Parts: sequence; C-alpha cells; structure tokens
Amino acid sequence: MNGAKGFYNRQSIELIKLNDHHVFPKKSGIKLTNENSILNRTLIQESTNKEILKEKPSENIEEMKKNLGTEDKVKEVLRTHLIDEKSFVAMKNNDYEEFLKTRGEFIVAGMLNRIKA
Repeated sequence: MNGAKGFYNRQSIELIKLNDHHVFPKKSGIKLTNENSILNRTLIQESTNKEILKEKPSENIEEMKKNLGTEDKVKEVLRTHLIDEKSFVAMKNNDYEEFLKTRGEFIVAGMLNRIKA
C-alpha cells in the first residue's frame, strides 16, 4: 500500500476494519482467469467491500465518482492502491487481462525504483 485511502471517503484505511477486495469481483459477471491473483486484490474498508461485492470495476468507478466528485479524485484514490492510469482505463473498460498486465508493470516499476533509491 502507498498511504491507501478509502474508495468513497479518501480517509486513511490504516485504522479501519479492512477486507481483501477483488478489484474484478468473482461475482461481477466478467470472465476471470486466476481471479485470486495478487494483482486483482487490494485492501478496502469492510463496509465498502460489502456494497461493491458484485459490481464491475466500471460500475465501481462511477459510484466512486458520485462519492468523490471527479474522475481525477477517483484516480488519486486508486493510485494509493497502486492502480495507475493504464490500469484505471482497463477498469473503466472492464478489461481484466489488461488490468493484470498494466498493474503488474506499474508495481514492478515502483519496486525497482525503490530498490535503486
């Protein structure tokens, strides 16, 4: 995590009861392979996870926009969950394979930057 914020309220999630959330939920209706990949997971508030348990990522993004006000604020929150612009676009398009690819690349690049620092 990178100072992760709540999906709907941008509060720090460090002191909140957390759930292991599938970014692309198993019950979303999207065909998933290896749905339990670490790249498809992030920690979010338990109450939020219960609300979005069956939502497609594109639906979740729309709900986040309603709660946060703008797409830029949604992107800001998702970045704290190590979800970059390319991964955000894959979420908007409900493109699971592209999401895994781009999020994996983003996380690896971040790790390499930290190793070099």
